[in-house]
Amino acid sequence: STSAPFRLVCCNKILTRSSSVAASTVRRSNARTTLKQFSFRNSPWPVAGGGGGGVGPISRQKWVGFQFRSSTGGVVAPARVSRIRVWFRVFVRGVKYARIPFLAFSVYMLGYQKGVIDYARNPEGYEDKIFGSILCEMDADRSDVKMVEDGQWKHYHGDYFLEKVAHVGHDILKVAKKVVEANLNQSSDRVIEEAKRRMEKLEKEQKMKDVDPYHLLNEMLAEDAKVNFWRESKQRLDGAWKYVLIDSEIPNAFVSETLPNRVFVTTALFRHFISNDDELALVLGHEISHVILAHGSEGKVWQMFLHLVEILLLSIDPSEGLLSFGFMSLMGFSRTALGQMHSQVNESQADELGIKLAAMACYDTKQAATVFHKMHLYDVQMTEETGINTTTLSFMSSHPPSEDRYEELILLSEEENKHKYEDSTCASLRSRLNDLMHWKRKSTVAAMTFTQDK
Repeated sequence: STSAPFRLVCCNKILTRSSSVAASTVRRSNARTTLKQFSFRNSPWPVAGGGGGGVGPISRQKWVGFQFRSSTGGVVAPARVSRIRVWFRVFVRGVKYARIPFLAFSVYMLGYQKGVIDYARNPEGYEDKIFGSILCEMDADRSDVKMVEDGQWKHYHGDYFLEKVAHVGHDILKVAKKVVEANLNQSSDRVIEEAKRRMEKLEKEQKMKDVDPYHLLNEMLAEDAKVNFWRESKQRLDGAWKYVLIDSEIPNAFVSETLPNRVFVTTALFRHFISNDDELALVLGHEISHVILAHGSEGKVWQMFLHLVEILLLSIDPSEGLLSFGFMSLMGFSRTALGQMHSQVNESQADELGIKLAAMACYDTKQAATVFHKMHLYDVQMTEETGINTTTLSFMSSHPPSEDRYEELILLSEEENKHKYEDSTCASLRSRLNDLMHWKRKSTVAAMTFTQDK
């Protein structure tokens, strides 16, 4: 019921407002177009397919991904601001993914420092705690343990098995220290020769006045990897060793990085596998080889590295829900498989050095290798009893298959045997044995003479 003049006024006002809005929109659009044209004409990047910088009118250009594409098909490089944004996003994402392994490593270092502090405060209590955990793994208690120090086997007349371990272990340790000492001297001599050649070169160039020969030699020795390796091996072998016999149903022999200078052997190892000194020498040589080659500390570093890689991959896991659990299981399986494969390589290296130590200690290495054939037969028997075939999943085991190790050791025994060292280490050991037998005969004669006099 509104009058016609009133409706006309309202329509005029609406049209006027619409025209002003449209005009302001056009002005803003023209300003943006002018700014873009100015930016691209002064762009330092050339156009793909063209030679200069700048592209002219861009009314029909489109933004595709991180590149400008014109109607002619030419590609325009991104602007400086866009490039900074891309690199900043990559940097932020990298920091986001790297912080989780970094935090995990920081937590590990805090635990490591706490362990060092605890050991420094109470070393005996700390070692006693670790020893208790080892006994728990062997399903034994402290009443099942017998121990003797190296060198006391001559005066020890207690447990027969422990006496055998101490006797054979003493021979293996003696030749092991000789091997490490020889390799250390050989590596040091090589570095000394290199230092002499370097000093001769400096003398020819008349630069020797500014160089201290002793400082140069010590610096080269400290930087040489092999010298450091054999020096650390010597440090690990030095000290008073102990042989620990554990009355357990679990057949095993091992050394521990956390309890150094100790060789652990269980009574079940004698009951199932070891029947002579030759077999015992190969087993102990294998364990001492782990100490020489630093497999304990190397294995811990390798496991820590695999854990960090696993955490890093889990931090960038793109899956969600149940897929995330599957990805975590896959990563855990991969870490375990890689760790066990690395452990098998270490075991093979310890076999090679262990049979060498047994041969240098004048033991029959071909006879000694049969201990691994017994282990293979034991595995076959366990498979028949339990129905679990361990050989099918050998890649998930920390040790290679016993039959493969037996065959490899038989081949190595052709070269590494006591006949090879008859004129070197065997001769010295034989002389020591003769001296010991002569001492025993003198002691027996003296005791009989004293009894007759009384």
